Amino acid sequence: MKTTTTIATKTMYYDIYECEFGDGFYPQLLQNCTNNSSVMSAFSGYKSADIEFDLTIYNNELIWVQNNEKNITGLDGNHGVDLLNSLNSEMKVNAIKIINKFGDILYPKKQKKN
Repeated sequence: MKTTTTIATKTMYYDIYECEFGDGFYPQLLQNCTNNSSVMSAFSGYKSADIEFDLTIYNNELIWVQNNEKNITGLDGNHGVDLLNSLNSEMKVNAIKIINKFGDILYPKKQKKN
Protein backbone atom coordinates (compact mmCIF):
# COMPACT_ATOMS: atom_id res chain seq x y z
CA MET A 1 0.00 0.00 0.00
CA LYS A 2 1.25 3.47 -0.85
CA THR A 3 0.12 6.67 0.88
CA THR A 4 1.55 10.08 -0.05
CA THR A 5 1.13 12.92 2.42
CA THR A 6 3.63 15.77 2.45
CA ILE A 7 5.72 17.73 0.00
CA ALA A 8 9.02 19.34 1.00
CA THR A 9 11.12 21.47 -1.32
CA LYS A 10 14.90 21.71 -1.11
CA THR A 11 17.09 24.05 -3.10
CA MET A 12 19.99 21.90 -4.25
CA TYR A 13 22.99 22.57 -6.44
CA TYR A 14 24.48 20.49 -9.23
CA ASP A 15 27.48 20.64 -11.53
CA ILE A 16 26.18 21.70 -14.96
CA TYR A 17 29.01 20.01 -16.87
CA GLU A 18 28.64 16.67 -15.05
CA CYS A 19 24.87 16.74 -15.51
CA GLU A 20 25.01 17.40 -19.24
CA PHE A 21 28.20 15.62 -20.31
CA GLY A 22 29.34 13.50 -17.36
CA ASP A 23 27.92 10.86 -15.08
CA GLY A 24 24.52 12.46 -14.43
CA PHE A 25 22.47 14.52 -11.98
CA TYR A 26 24.14 14.45 -8.55
CA PRO A 27 22.69 17.38 -6.57
CA GLN A 28 23.91 18.51 -3.16
CA LEU A 29 22.63 20.89 -0.49
CA LEU A 30 25.69 23.16 -0.53
CA GLN A 31 26.95 24.99 -3.59
CA ASN A 32 30.53 24.20 -4.73
CA CYS A 33 31.01 21.35 -2.25
CA THR A 34 32.81 19.00 -4.58
CA ASN A 35 35.61 16.49 -4.81
CA ASN A 36 36.43 17.50 -8.41
CA SER A 37 39.95 18.54 -9.24
CA SER A 38 40.60 22.27 -9.36
CA VAL A 39 41.11 22.00 -13.13
CA MET A 40 37.61 20.54 -13.67
CA SER A 41 36.07 22.99 -11.22
CA ALA A 42 37.45 25.86 -13.28
CA PHE A 43 35.50 24.65 -16.32
CA SER A 44 32.26 23.81 -14.56
CA GLY A 45 29.68 25.84 -12.74
CA TYR A 46 26.88 25.08 -10.37
CA LYS A 47 23.21 25.69 -10.94
CA SER A 48 20.41 25.55 -8.41
CA ALA A 49 17.26 23.46 -8.67
CA ASP A 50 14.24 23.39 -6.36
CA ILE A 51 13.64 19.67 -5.88
CA GLU A 52 10.37 18.48 -4.38
CA PHE A 53 10.02 15.36 -2.26
CA ASP A 54 6.85 13.53 -1.24
CA LEU A 55 6.69 11.83 2.14
CA THR A 56 5.29 8.39 1.42
CA ILE A 57 4.48 5.25 3.35
CA TYR A 58 5.43 2.27 1.23
CA ASN A 59 5.55 -1.31 2.52
CA ASN A 60 5.24 0.04 6.08
CA GLU A 61 8.32 2.26 5.64
CA LEU A 62 8.31 6.05 5.75
CA ILE A 63 10.33 7.29 2.75
CA TRP A 64 11.02 10.45 0.75
CA VAL A 65 10.33 10.27 -2.99
CA GLN A 66 11.64 12.84 -5.48
CA ASN A 67 8.75 14.14 -7.60
CA ASN A 68 10.10 16.87 -9.93
CA GLU A 69 13.16 18.09 -11.85
CA LYS A 70 15.60 15.75 -13.59
CA ASN A 71 15.77 12.26 -12.15
CA ILE A 72 18.47 12.24 -9.47
CA THR A 73 21.22 9.82 -10.51
CA GLY A 74 22.81 9.63 -7.08
CA LEU A 75 23.89 11.37 -3.91
CA ASP A 76 27.66 11.20 -3.40
CA GLY A 77 29.54 11.10 -0.12
CA ASN A 78 27.54 12.41 2.83
CA HIS A 79 24.98 14.19 0.62
CA GLY A 80 22.44 11.39 1.09
CA VAL A 81 22.47 11.38 4.87
CA ASP A 82 22.63 15.20 4.93
CA LEU A 83 19.56 15.44 2.70
CA LEU A 84 17.64 12.82 4.70
CA ASN A 85 18.42 14.61 7.97
CA SER A 86 17.47 17.98 6.50
CA LEU A 87 14.13 16.73 5.13
CA ASN A 88 13.30 14.88 8.37
CA SER A 89 14.22 17.86 10.53
CA GLU A 90 12.23 20.33 8.44
CA MET A 91 9.09 18.18 8.40
CA LYS A 92 9.59 16.72 11.92
CA VAL A 93 9.42 13.10 10.76
CA ASN A 94 11.73 10.09 10.82
CA ALA A 95 11.78 8.74 7.26
CA ILE A 96 14.44 6.11 6.58
CA LYS A 97 15.05 6.31 2.80
CA ILE A 98 15.20 8.62 -0.19
CA ILE A 99 14.27 7.32 -3.64
CA ASN A 100 14.29 9.04 -7.03
CA LYS A 101 11.41 9.47 -9.47
CA PHE A 102 12.02 6.05 -11.00
CA GLY A 103 12.11 4.20 -7.67
CA ASP A 104 15.88 3.78 -7.34
CA ILE A 105 17.16 4.02 -3.77
CA LEU A 106 19.37 7.10 -3.38
CA TYR A 107 19.97 6.71 0.35
CA PRO A 108 20.92 4.52 2.09
CA LYS A 109 22.84 2.75 -0.66
CA LYS A 110 23.15 -1.02 -0.45
CA GLN A 111 26.54 -2.11 0.76
CA LYS A 112 28.66 -3.84 -1.87
CA LYS A 113 29.72 -7.38 -1.08
CA ASN A 114 33.47 -7.98 -0.83
